[in-house]
Amino acid sequence: MFFFFLRWSVRLSGVIFLVFATAGGADDSLFGSLKSGLADESSAPVGESRLTLQISPYVYHIHHGVHNDVPRLIGLEWEPPGSSLEYGAAYFRNSFYQDSGYVYVGKRWFAEDSGQGFFLNVTGGIMWGYRGENADKVPFNHHGVGLAIVPAVGYQYRSFNTQLVLLGAAALMITFGFDLPQ
Repeated sequence: MFFFFLRWSVRLSGVIFLVFATAGGADDSLFGSLKSGLADESSAPVGESRLTLQISPYVYHIHHGVHNDVPRLIGLEWEPPGSSLEYGAAYFRNSFYQDSGYVYVGKRWFAEDSGQGFFLNVTGGIMWGYRGENADKVPFNHHGVGLAIVPAVGYQYRSFNTQLVLLGAAALMITFGFDLPQ
């Protein structure tokens, strides 16, 4: 019974984090100094927000062994109007078959100003779910909660995107995303 409540409280905390992050996310002036020479446009036209549903059907593990190759990842990303940052939350089964979650803030840099085509993506946030003998698989993990920085390369075509996500030195994950109509 304890684990049932713990699992649901972790899921609920991710939803709550996403709601609060999106409510205060329109002002990203604190991050203005992080702008780069790459195009800073998102896939959403200026003044519109973007809400993306992300899924991942497969993870390739670099070191062979007994790993979960089907993460069943599902997540939401939101980019507020006028912001260059995106906020997200995801639920997945980690490589060791443990229920896990990730709440994050991220940024995409497109190769072209159109907000379409190839892009680089970096997210950073809090990840939970790596417990027991797998606790050392996530940096700064304390009681199953740790920090993560996740880089990716992707391609955006209209409302669809796909990404190749680098999961440290351990694995590569493919994701598919769809911008939900607003």
